[in-house]
Amino acid sequence: MIKRMAKHLNFSDLISAFKTALVVGTILFLINQYEVLLNHDNINFTKAILSYCVPFSVFLYGRLSAPPER
Repeated sequence: MIKRMAKHLNFSDLISAFKTALVVGTILFLINQYEVLLNHDNINFTKAILSYCVPFSVFLYGRLSAPPER
């Protein structure tokens, strides 16, 4: 299954996923970790990592589940 998915992805898809994760992940990070910025609380690294991994994964899932272009 992983080999089949790898055949359908190319480098530009990974770059697009990274850019999307950077933008959306930063917004999610600011929403989820505003206490860190305002009150100088300790950062929750699990939330921080997930803020970037989720948009990256969703982008790639959407790209792989879309019907192939003709």
